[in-house]
Amino acid sequence: MPINLNFLPKITGPFLPSRYPRNSLTPARAGSSRRRGESQTALLVTSNPSGAEILINDKPTGFVTPSRVEIPHGKFNVTIRKHGYVDTKLWDKTAESLGHRLVANLVKLNVAYLDIEVFPPQDVVLYINGKKLAPQSGPIRQLPVPANTLLKIRAENKAGTVYEEISVNLPVDRRQNVQLNPHRPMRVPSNLPGE
Repeated sequence: MPINLNFLPKITGPFLPSRYPRNSLTPARAGSSRRRGESQTALLVTSNPSGAEILINDKPTGFVTPSRVEIPHGKFNVTIRKHGYVDTKLWDKTAESLGHRLVANLVKLNVAYLDIEVFPPQDVVLYINGKKLAPQSGPIRQLPVPANTLLKIRAENKAGTVYEEISVNLPVDRRQNVQLNPHRPMRVPSNLPGE
């Protein structure tokens, strides 16, 4: 007995999922900023892990690894950037020195991230392990801090009369929200000179 497949939709033409556009490996775009007489060469850029942003001469190409990008003749700089990893930078490279392929093995940063909020909202001085942070208004978001390290986050009011201190130890890539409410009175030394 034959099986009736008429209920299936017909698929015509080459099938490419929308997240993989047809030109994802060819960076030539209409209206590119090529100058007359300036020729370019293609370079295949890959990274481990993939998904890193590719910059040529400190300008975003609009592509992430793995991709084929066009590089200018002469000397240029290449930067491979991915959040949570050390940037890979190559300076004064030429098409001849790189060949047609560049592979970047990215190194994981040993960082974690803090979100710091002060309640009730007020002007405070913030310290991490005794180091004063630059003044900011409002909450702090995604502040990079050393991972796997004990951190003492301290908030003091501007008058220096009250404080709050919290200790945290975060693993790599962890993000934590810290809420501080400076209400503890500052200690005054009991044996002041001249008393």
